[in-house]
Amino acid sequence: MKKIYVIEDLCNGCRLCETFCSSLKDGVFSEEGGRINVVKIPGEEKDVPIVNCNGKCIRSLFDENTPTCVSLCPTGALYARSERWF
Repeated sequence: MKKIYVIEDLCNGCRLCETFCSSLKDGVFSEEGGRINVVKIPGEEKDVPIVNCNGKCIRSLFDENTPTCVSLCPTGALYARSERWF
């Protein structure tokens, strides 16, 4: 199983991950309903994606092994990595 991680300093707050995640789940582009929510950090001028996802994309757009949010992130702030327990 893959887990999605965030490199907060790379996020530019574009909300593509949030928007496309909701559309894959509910069929509607919105800021709600997806497994990713972008929040503004109080007192700072940056947004950070909060990911509540197991990394298994409902319908991957480009590559079966890459979650859509990772594929669409223009800054590389999101990445997926397999979790393995040894």
